[in-house]
Amino acid sequence: MKHAIELPCSPSSHADWWHVLRTFWLTIIVLMVRGLAGTSQAQDDAEPEEPPAPVPFAVINAASVDRLLEDAQYVAEVSERPDLIDWLNEGLSVISDLDGVDRTRPFGALFYLDSGLPPIPFPVMYVPVTDERRLLDTLSIRDTKWKKSGTADSRYEMIDAPHMKLRFADGYAFLVRRGEWVLDEDLPDPVTFCEHLTNRYDIAASLRLGAIPEGIRQVFLGFLRSSTQTELQQRDDEPPAAYRIRRANGTGMLEFLEQLLTEGDEIRIGWDASREQRTGVFEIVLNAQPDSDYAKHLKNFAGTQTMFHSLASDQQPLTIVGSWKLDDREQKTYQEYVLAARETIEQQLTEQEQPTESLTGMYDSVTATIENGQIDVCLQFVAPEPEKFVIRGGVKLTGARTFGASLSQFLTQIQSNPDIGQIDVNYAEHQGITIHRLGKQDEGTDEGEQRLFGGLPSLLVGTGSQALWFAIGT
Repeated sequence: MKHAIELPCSPSSHADWWHVLRTFWLTIIVLMVRGLAGTSQAQDDAEPEEPPAPVPFAVINAASVDRLLEDAQYVAEVSERPDLIDWLNEGLSVISDLDGVDRTRPFGALFYLDSGLPPIPFPVMYVPVTDERRLLDTLSIRDTKWKKSGTADSRYEMIDAPHMKLRFADGYAFLVRRGEWVLDEDLPDPVTFCEHLTNRYDIAASLRLGAIPEGIRQVFLGFLRSSTQTELQQRDDEPPAAYRIRRANGTGMLEFLEQLLTEGDEIRIGWDASREQRTGVFEIVLNAQPDSDYAKHLKNFAGTQTMFHSLASDQQPLTIVGSWKLDDREQKTYQEYVLAARETIEQQLTEQEQPTESLTGMYDSVTATIENGQIDVCLQFVAPEPEKFVIRGGVKLTGARTFGASLSQFLTQIQSNPDIGQIDVNYAEHQGITIHRLGKQDEGTDEGEQRLFGGLPSLLVGTGSQALWFAIGT
């Protein structure tokens, strides 16, 4: 809501307002002069302080060349693709097999913000060194030459494009293409600075939100709000349900980014593979500022134990089990999804002159689940035969029996529609769960279905007393 300020415009009031404005500006000038005088006196009394060294706001770190090559060898063996190693070795030969590079220490890139408005991020690559001269030869790709820069023995620059600058320090080579000023600063020791990443991951990226100045974050948020509000306007001929989903997505993402940028401290993603345990772990970590609302949300995020814990198994190709609490923003977004889906289906049923009452039970159950504030889901890939997968899973529902009765009524109502495919209501029953079968129209199996499922898949869906269960396979 915009608030307008009305100024008196009568001739008799102009002199009064001129007096007010003149007094206002004189006051500002006096305060500025006094402030500058006070600052000058304070600067004379205090010893000059060294400005703090710039701090990277992001980093991409690899534990070492050897660890990455070991991961690549493991992936090639598991996927039965020895050609991947040949391709990798061919690439390394182009850069002299990394001659002069220490293959046992971490390497990567630090990211800083350059001066100017808006501040532009730029990377500073860091490479561990065993021999400086041999490393320069390795970096002389396509006859690119390096020369000494200035009087320091540790500084070099490329003679030709892309005119990169280099500094040797603490057993590392630091390279930049822009932001040369950072090479004059006290650069962090990559081994110490990235120790928490190196110890935990083979390769990782960390966005350190707390290192970004508050002013820059607020400027970015202002731009983000402005652009999002423009994008969230309803487009010409956009269906109401599609607009509702797009608006819910945009609004929810904006609120999430606002909270993340104002109260977040770090976003970290990392990958760690183990040949001995035959596992690969991909991890996403969100750290919030202490005592913030976001920190409280992350603390409560785990919620309660999942009802699908018995399905968790390392013996299956892939198992995803999750139980988490929804905050108010997420509940609102999910409710918009459900309402948009209901509006779309109701519109289609109305166009076919069919009743819409069969949707009520499903809508009420899903809505109650969201309002309960707890999501509990499971998704699992099972391989009953070689080169043949079944995808199965479940979603815990509040009022699952009500959902099941409504689902049976809805499927019975639409099973005569020739455009939907084959629907078998009450197809089977297993441990008190009524199962329905939905099959595609027999138009042949596409390549993706054949590779994943080994044929034309069907969907089995049913509800018990607590959850909706499903399976996709042949």
